[in-house]
Parts: sequence; structure tokens; C-alpha cells
Amino acid sequence: MAFLGWLCSTGLSHGELLAARFVLGVWNSQADWEHEATLAGLPTPAAAKRFDLLEAASVWDRAHLDAVQAWLEAPFWP
Repeated sequence: MAFLGWLCSTGLSHGELLAARFVLGVWNSQADWEHEATLAGLPTPAAAKRFDLLEAASVWDRAHLDAVQAWLEAPFWP
């Protein structure tokens, strides 16, 4: 919840928002994080919408794309 609170109350760049959404998706892909943020009364719950790989591919640099590719090749969950 601390991470969700940070995500929904910090002025992150578009790329940073996508990275944070990726982390939430890995942490719990079944959760509706936007709904959780709304229930928690966080200021910008839309920041926690589901991660979109195609959106990330259009925004991230090569290093970020390489990192997500590495995770896709050998996924792990906390």
C-alpha cells in the first residue's frame, strides 16, 4: 500500500508511471490497483491503471525494454 500511495501521489513521468505499473502487475496481477487506490482515497487513482506493454514499448528506452524482456524470458514473482 505504501508503494501504491507513492505512485498515486507523486508527479511521475510517463515512463516512470509505466515502470511502477509494471511492478504492481508483477506483485499482484489479479488486483485492480486503480480500484484499490480509489478505495484508499488516494489523490490520483488513475495512475495505478493496468500496465500496458504496447504503451511502454512506445515510451521506454532500450535499457527499460531490455529489462522487461529479461523478465519475460525468466519471470519471477515476489
